[in-house]
Amino acid sequence: MEPIENIESMTIERKHREYLGSAGDPKFRMVVLGLWTLDLKKMILVMTDEPDNSDHHRIVLRTKTHRRPRRDNAPENCRFSSPITAFLQLRSLTEGAGVKSTLDNYFTDWLGLEWAIKHNNRKLPSLHQIETGLISEAMVQLALALMKVADLKAHDQAKQNISKTWKELFKEATVPDRNQPLTEEILFDPTHPVVVVLNWTYTSE
Repeated sequence: MEPIENIESMTIERKHREYLGSAGDPKFRMVVLGLWTLDLKKMILVMTDEPDNSDHHRIVLRTKTHRRPRRDNAPENCRFSSPITAFLQLRSLTEGAGVKSTLDNYFTDWLGLEWAIKHNNRKLPSLHQIETGLISEAMVQLALALMKVADLKAHDQAKQNISKTWKELFKEATVPDRNQPLTEEILFDPTHPVVVVLNWTYTSE
């Protein structure tokens, strides 16, 4: 058995609760995830465009944990095998094309800093910007996965399902104003709800 991706698993769990709470209402039975759709009554994955093609049916088991088994603790099998906060030179995204950066300071997360300088008035992103960006990328990936799915209603359902799951996740990241730039005080606190959610997002499978 192969584990289903985390966001999809969270979507299934949320829809599963809705299905049970509705006493098995058929309108909650099918969960469109993209290329695949889950039948909550039969607990099988079916191809969204070919639900009756039994050659592609996959049994789904609901487990008690989100933990994923790993083969061993060797560095090549770990999620991170070196510090992700290593200091890197702040450089232009076009530097590789022969454009030399005039900035000599060294910072962590040069890509994020370049984005802040060029696109966000040198400010850290707000929680709203992060959430919107992640959902936008998820929609791009869904569109690619659904290229061969002709049912446009399925496209809309998959987008709604996955978008709602991301929004439910980011409800856990509480700040006074979701439109205000995040602060270093928040981001340097490993126990802050925003950091907990962001860490989960970066390490999800």
